[in-house]
Amino acid sequence: MIKNKIIHLLTCLMLAALCLMPSGIISKTVHAEGEAIAVATEQALRDVVSNLNTNGGSKTVLLTDDLALSGDYLRISNGELTILGDGHQLKTSFALSGSAVLNLGKADYESSLTVIPHRSDAGVADVAGTSKISIFNGVTIGPASVIGTAGGIHAHNQATVNMYGGTITGCQSASVAGGVYVDGVAVFNMYDGLITDCIGVQGGAVGLSGGRPFGYSDESYVTFNMSGGTISNSKDNGYGGGGIGAYT
Repeated sequence: MIKNKIIHLLTCLMLAALCLMPSGIISKTVHAEGEAIAVATEQALRDVVSNLNTNGGSKTVLLTDDLALSGDYLRISNGELTILGDGHQLKTSFALSGSAVLNLGKADYESSLTVIPHRSDAGVADVAGTSKISIFNGVTIGPASVIGTAGGIHAHNQATVNMYGGTITGCQSASVAGGVYVDGVAVFNMYDGLITDCIGVQGGAVGLSGGRPFGYSDESYVTFNMSGGTISNSKDNGYGGGGIGAYT
């Protein structure tokens, strides 16, 4: 009899605890996205990245609040990081190097993510080495207004940018292209999505720097493959090429 009462009491306490949990926590971290790590603070996000840089592997994080990072770039040099927004905004500037992979959103994920830079001297992402960034539906990059780099994404060395969907909008640069700037022997594949309302001086939306990169013995150039998507309503304040500017 006493044992049954204790079991009943423990069951009631467990149910009460579940009722007191913030709404949506279980569905966000377990039901909706499986092994995604719920992240609500800058330190939690930096800890995930630090673990990836040290150990490699693959991690998926799910934002449970708007985040505004401070100080240094969010530097990723190893492993694969997927960020799911769940309707939130992330204010940060990524710096990818080595063989790092960054996925903003993922295929068939419907909740939105907005990313804007947290520094005036940095866009949303600087993608170098052989690293790769992929943008999916539901993701918005911008607005941003910066000096010294692209407001959206700067891809160089042998990096790759894949745009499967999403939007790059309102990105401005006083130095290079506003939306996506590609130099070195980097590759930009635009399969879908929208780049709009961007302003730069070496291409409004997309800038391609065609000169031979220093240190390469052969004539090597950037690559831009556009098989889908839309580029619109962008302006070049320098040499011309509001949509796409290509320069040697």
